[in-house]
Amino acid sequence: MSPKRFQRILRVNNTISLLKSNPNTDLLELALDNGFIDQAHMTREFKQIAIITLKRFSKKIVCRAKKISIPIEVVC
Repeated sequence: MSPKRFQRILRVNNTISLLKSNPNTDLLELALDNGFIDQAHMTREFKQIAIITLKRFSKKIVCRAKKISIPIEVVC
């Protein structure tokens, strides 16, 4: 694994952790705080590394916070 790939994985993992702890985080602020150039950059990296769109992941986190059990393919 290249150092750049490792860095990308770390940034996405950190983004996931922060989203889980605060699902209502402003996405632009989240992107800039995690070293992404902008929200679009974070979204592209997230989808490539996590194999799910940021929007779908965020909605899944919100649903879990509301204690709604749904499969990953369905967005509440």
